[in-house]
Amino acid sequence: MYCEIILVQHALTQWNVDRRCQGHTDTPLNGTGRKMAHLLAERLKDEEVAVIYTSDLRRAYETAGPFLSMKPLLIYKDERLREGRWKNQEQAGEYPVLPFYVDFEESHDVSDRAVAVLNEIAKKHPKQRVLVISHSGIINRFIGYVRENTEQAFPEYKRIKTAINRFVYQDGKWSCIRLNDDAHLVQLNRVDLSKDNG
Repeated sequence: MYCEIILVQHALTQWNVDRRCQGHTDTPLNGTGRKMAHLLAERLKDEEVAVIYTSDLRRAYETAGPFLSMKPLLIYKDERLREGRWKNQEQAGEYPVLPFYVDFEESHDVSDRAVAVLNEIAKKHPKQRVLVISHSGIINRFIGYVRENTEQAFPEYKRIKTAINRFVYQDGKWSCIRLNDDAHLVQLNRVDLSKDNG
């Protein structure tokens, strides 16, 4: 059983620019984020993708929007692909209650659900390529799991928004094909994202 996963972190939001921890807050993409999503779509337009999975938060499924406009695929929104909610997040009313019946998650909680949902997706789509758009915490912990369970050497995850990270699930094991592939963002390299107020 073989499945390829293209694992992507959502595009930029204003909270990213402001260095605010978003967690489960349902923030939209900003202007630069929308440009990033279009560049990602252009990069992937010739890929044979069978289906798309995203977190159920706007910044994740909005990142998939331009690609969906090119290829009308099925998209599944799964709350298990949400970011974690950590103890050190701002304590404010704008942070919603977790759907996981806990006030916050430990790193191992986020890792467990990341691995569980990606295993499930891979098993549902044998011999297919699947696009999964999630959040840096989920992706980072999934990569940590893969690193701990393989002898394969691969680079550190750089948390680059919309960078393409490729993984293969085969015979119950994960391997990494490529990380941090952000070639489609080259035209944004000169943009000072910290000044983006879109």
